[in-house]
Amino acid sequence: MRAFFNEVNQAIDVDEAQLSRILDMLFPPADEVNWQKVAAAVALTRRISVISGGPGTGKTTTVAKLLAALIQMADGERCRIRLAAPTGKAAARLTESLGAALRQLPLTDAQKKRIPEDASTLHRLLGAQPGSQRLRHHAGNPLHLDVLVVDEASMIDLPMMSRLIDALPPHGRVIFLGRSRSAGIC
Repeated sequence: MRAFFNEVNQAIDVDEAQLSRILDMLFPPADEVNWQKVAAAVALTRRISVISGGPGTGKTTTVAKLLAALIQMADGERCRIRLAAPTGKAAARLTESLGAALRQLPLTDAQKKRIPEDASTLHRLLGAQPGSQRLRHHAGNPLHLDVLVVDEASMIDLPMMSRLIDALPPHGRVIFLGRSRSAGIC
């Protein structure tokens, strides 16, 4: 886990002109600062990011747009995305709301296929085995992903958060979503 956090503040090398073009296409022009666009830009250029806000503030829409941007920036290269949440109910809500938000975006069918349709629980993502404390994915056998989106991050307890961070691959990035002013990291 220490290695992950040692590199957390390092920027990810991106083509800034391409990033700007894609974000301008996904986020309509505004007279004031568009904080959703800023959040997407940060998430696209950092290994770890937190997007927080109250219900109805656009967290899911922001994530849909940033996932669309990731796919467009990958331009056919590998970009394995996974979606997760602490509970089955939260995973189902993420699946439903993100699916609805993605349907509103101008993506090709090929691009849509690269974004997962279903979120899983953190236990399922990490490969929890019934009746055992062991997980299939850990520091010695990291998750097979490039980007992980975790909803309801404030619901994750410290032991699970530690296991999750340990299971991230060295190049992986994680985007935590949560309500503002709730317990935990958000």
